[in-house]
Amino acid sequence: MKVVEELITWAKTLPAWQADAVRRIWVNRTISETDIIEVYELLKVENGMSTSETVPIPFGKDHVASGTVHQKHTVLKGLLPTKNVNAIVSDAPLRFSYRGVTIVYGDNAAGKSGYSRILKRACRARGATALIYPNVFAATASKEPAQADIYAEIDGKPEEALQWSDGETPPECLANIAVFDAQTARLYVDEANEVRYIPYGLDVFEKLAGLCRALQLRINGEIHALPKDPDIMKDLVGEGKPIPVVSADTTEDLIDERTPFPESDAKRLEELRKELVRLRAQDPTKEAAIWKRLCSRIQQLRLTLGQVRQICSDESVQLLKTKQKELKDSKVAASLAAQQAFGKRACTRNRQRDLALLV
Repeated sequence: MKVVEELITWAKTLPAWQADAVRRIWVNRTISETDIIEVYELLKVENGMSTSETVPIPFGKDHVASGTVHQKHTVLKGLLPTKNVNAIVSDAPLRFSYRGVTIVYGDNAAGKSGYSRILKRACRARGATALIYPNVFAATASKEPAQADIYAEIDGKPEEALQWSDGETPPECLANIAVFDAQTARLYVDEANEVRYIPYGLDVFEKLAGLCRALQLRINGEIHALPKDPDIMKDLVGEGKPIPVVSADTTEDLIDERTPFPESDAKRLEELRKELVRLRAQDPTKEAAIWKRLCSRIQQLRLTLGQVRQICSDESVQLLKTKQKELKDSKVAASLAAQQAFGKRACTRNRQRDLALLV
């Protein structure tokens, strides 16, 4: 199974908010402040801490590009923007050569970037965050999404036009087209121009861990910002309560005297402290290594026992008895043949030889 396929399978086991975060990391290659806020809201909704109507979109096959999980063979043949793609107005598609390299050139604002934006979003290129705006010089602003016809040859069949609309799931076969530009290059070369290699897709784990740390800081911040409840002692103070009044003269001894801690609770607290120390002392990596070694030994023991079982089987024992009987019969036959051929002297020598072999 490929790495991306395993990543999709793994994402299905995650809580909805984490699966949504994986999608954002994969598609946008990073997590923005807006993403952190929205994922945090999803986290609170999933745990009953918010009533937001935000719906998570888990990471899945529709968000993957470059033929990693899609099996169709696709050849890009042409591209025709049809509606709301910057200021491009052309009735003729941009054609791509079946072999070799197609070079597109022109003056600034001629529309070159507009064509690339369509391909990046339609082919699910990572880092394709640039929005496609309609013609800003038009008399009235259009609210419809960008649209285009993408011409492709699929599995050797005749060319067909695939309708693409921004915001909708692109045709699956277009995921086999890899789009690479300066923005996607940041996946491999960071801002300090330090070249480093990360297997395709595995950067998701590091960035998801960073997101979880950022969410933890937000949670802790909200906890510390919670107002202190002035009535927190109301169950202990007042008429008919263990402590009649709390003032500057109230001592800890008085509070301990009036609010005893049961022996059972003390015992349970001590158990929890010991368990906490044990959990902190355990190293998951070392524990995993120990279990792997035990598993390897058990597997080797299983193979050895299987071989012993085969050697000691009823069939093997019966075969050994048969061979022993054949050996005994052969010796008797050889002795008789020697006696008949060479007489008693030869028989005696054979018997002596057999005894020497036995010794």
